[in-house]
Amino acid sequence: MSSSYERCETAAWKGLAEGTPIWLPDGTVAPVEDVVAARRSVLAYDKEWDLREARPGRPYPPRDSEVGNLVATRPVRWIDGGVQPVFAVTFASGRVIEATAASRWAVRSREGSRRPTWKPTACLVPGCAAPAPLTAGFFGTLGDEWDGWFVGSMLGDGNMTGRTPTWVGHDDGTLQQIRDYAAKHGCHANVEDNGTWLRVRLVDPEWHCNTLRDLLIEHRVWGLKGEGKRLAALPYSREFSCGLVAGLIDSDGSVETRQVEFANISEELVRQLGDVLLRLGIQSSISSKKNNQSDKPLWRLRVADGRSVTQLCEVVRLRADHKAAALASLATRSLASRRSAVGRRGYAESIVWDRITAIAPVGVKRTYCVDVAPSRLWVANGVVTGCGTAPSKGS
Repeated sequence: MSSSYERCETAAWKGLAEGTPIWLPDGTVAPVEDVVAARRSVLAYDKEWDLREARPGRPYPPRDSEVGNLVATRPVRWIDGGVQPVFAVTFASGRVIEATAASRWAVRSREGSRRPTWKPTACLVPGCAAPAPLTAGFFGTLGDEWDGWFVGSMLGDGNMTGRTPTWVGHDDGTLQQIRDYAAKHGCHANVEDNGTWLRVRLVDPEWHCNTLRDLLIEHRVWGLKGEGKRLAALPYSREFSCGLVAGLIDSDGSVETRQVEFANISEELVRQLGDVLLRLGIQSSISSKKNNQSDKPLWRLRVADGRSVTQLCEVVRLRADHKAAALASLATRSLASRRSAVGRRGYAESIVWDRITAIAPVGVKRTYCVDVAPSRLWVANGVVTGCGTAPSKGS
């Protein structure tokens, strides 16, 4: 089938609401409307999944639980679905996808048969679970681990709004990292100790310029503060991403007895961290709570299940000595604060099942969709969705 663009105004068409973030092969994300307009490739599975519906009383051959490989795929169709009613599907991980009632999902039920089957949004109920990829390790080439750690640390505990970058922290291994990184770029780290924490001004001997400020401008984070902090949609390398995670945890994160947590008032930054972690094969969950120090809610990301804690310890190198030691101990014990909201539960090793917690109408929005072959399954906002026409095996 040749690639094509279609416009469909029928109320029964499958699609996602405009603004839905689609994961791309270069490690970035783009809203679904941009993917359709530019006819961009997406991350999709190269194998048709066995999603036959179990029929009681009939012979049922063994199910094929393999899902194939997640690969860069050029859709066979890009579709403008027009304006339609959409529903917000909320998952236990904290992810939300807005989809039309006819959009198809590869889900497994909480009761009855546990075999995953095709279901439209209109038939979803809380307790169903949709797959999330553990093998979405697609990255770009921008930056190295040191760059990632510096950007993450500045997003966590840095001031990036004056003429000189300023970092706030402690002498726990992170101060030496800041000093070494500043020296690498020809800058000095001027330390002020107020007895509780350190304030480090990163100055350049050339008064009319600052290499570290220029680097933060290049990464499009200079000038950001508070709830406006976020990552730019740039094709970062895997090494940069690992360093970024370390910098964020070293600054605004904590390693507790049963979990690793990152907290910030920027919802976008917390959700972006969740995306980076999932690309690294690490599950997390996101929630919010009242912030006693501000009228803005505090957004929290948690890594709690033993497999993900172990993976985090393997791929991320923390510079804060006490946090690195605590993470190594937690990974050794492989404890979790509670049963993970997502899990494999007897299916392919390359996916986990993210439980649906709520489905609610959110009004009428413009919708878009892509259709990929052979699986009809692709990644939107960290969840495997299938908004194209379902293949015959799952019909």
